[in-house]
Amino acid sequence: MKRLLLVLICLMPLPLLASPAAYLHGGPHGGELHSGLAEPATVLREGIETLTGHLDGQRQGMHPGELQRFLEQEIAPYFDFEHMAWWAAGPLNRHLNPPQRARLAAMLQQRFMQAMAEQLMGYRHVELFYLPPRGNPRQGDVTLGVRVRGSDAPPVQLDFRLYRNQAGQWRVYDVMANGLSAVAHYRAELARMTRQHGVAGMLQGLDRQD
Repeated sequence: MKRLLLVLICLMPLPLLASPAAYLHGGPHGGELHSGLAEPATVLREGIETLTGHLDGQRQGMHPGELQRFLEQEIAPYFDFEHMAWWAAGPLNRHLNPPQRARLAAMLQQRFMQAMAEQLMGYRHVELFYLPPRGNPRQGDVTLGVRVRGSDAPPVQLDFRLYRNQAGQWRVYDVMANGLSAVAHYRAELARMTRQHGVAGMLQGLDRQD
């Protein structure tokens, strides 16, 4: 499971979405949709500016443990790992009780944040090209895409899927790199582990993974 996250996170060592304006002007959609995208785009902008500001201030010496603590405290709140776990579990949700769902969400968060910390230690500048948004903010689900080009790697398209929770807050629940979805990978892995070991064995197996 961690292998795909490393692929995803190494492609997002950001300043991604440094300004929401790229999503709010032009493109194939009407002005009403673009106006609705201001809020989720701003959520991502704030998270990325918080992250890059910390990275810029730590260039002379960044300790992995300190970076991971920063990510947990300041960046994790921009994600909804419970929503991510719900989508990843899929049909398995009917077999999970509330403590198991919470445990699964905590596991996904730990692995996601750990992978992000490891890859951000190698942060390098990238060029960004913003793509037309997809989805309808009035329905509470949007996808914000960006094409990333580095000096020593082919271009990659990243898509951030956000939803509006019951409190009216926009949160990221999936990240896709060139169409490869973290949630889809989690779902396939959880289904495989459950077929082999049952629900309890699946949760224990997640505990044992690095």
